[in-house]
Amino acid sequence: ATFVISRHPAADARDETPRAQVYEPCSVDFTGSEDARLECVIDKAFVNLGGMMAERVGGLVSIEIVEDKVTALNSDKIIAKARHMRAMFDEINVDREKYLFKIPGTWAGVEAVQALEAEGVRCHVTQVHCLEQAAAFGRAGATVVQLYVGRLQAWYKRHPVHQLSNKLHEASNHGIEFVRQVKATFKTEGLDTKIIASSVLDRENALSLAGVDYMLLSDRVVSTLNNADACDQIGTGVVARGGNVPTVGEITQASFEAALGMSPAYEEIEAHLELLHKDEEALKAFVKTSVMRND
Repeated sequence: ATFVISRHPAADARDETPRAQVYEPCSVDFTGSEDARLECVIDKAFVNLGGMMAERVGGLVSIEIVEDKVTALNSDKIIAKARHMRAMFDEINVDREKYLFKIPGTWAGVEAVQALEAEGVRCHVTQVHCLEQAAAFGRAGATVVQLYVGRLQAWYKRHPVHQLSNKLHEASNHGIEFVRQVKATFKTEGLDTKIIASSVLDRENALSLAGVDYMLLSDRVVSTLNNADACDQIGTGVVARGGNVPTVGEITQASFEAALGMSPAYEEIEAHLELLHKDEEALKAFVKTSVMRND
């Protein structure tokens, strides 16, 4: 799905500036809490930006709330962060149906999603790379899981032994077959979790994925889809395509971790969290020198 920012149709009818667009300095109640104040400033900035986006787009806004490995492996920390951010969104009157919180595809993420979704906190699970991982989050009630078609295809070409263990060895495109398996598993088990197919490399991949709930496409791929009619090819997408579906039995933490180890999951989660951590540190440095110094 491509999200286009546009002016909210009701914006002209309002005389006052939406609260989400007003930055309010953070204060703390105890001495020696520079780190707490820094975290507050950054969280408030994310919430203000998320509120502004929610005012302007017809779809949902997805907010990253886990920026390091320590949090990604601790369900209590993930849950606490999500509740904290939800309370901040409530303060500026952002509809809870307008946003999702991004949760990494770890076992702690499964535990956090199960607790948060039970409270009505909608979760967008990222870095999902194997069927057991997808099934675990689907059973936990995740609103949406994100799969990575191009990355999976590239990884399995470099690791052919794991094509067999993940029942992908007969597929010409391992990423597209993985999406088909997840879609079929959710249908078979009656799970309501939606799928975002991302890392879609070209027009052919996009057409093969027809029927998936959402696709995240680059402008380049969208332009190739716009250049020629493809209605006669839609029927060959992942929903229409048949094929066996691997059985996913009971998932324990041990079986979950083992499945991650035979897929791109560990490598991808590690790389993703490392990048987020670097970005977070750069943001903190900027806020310290350019924001907190002046407020």
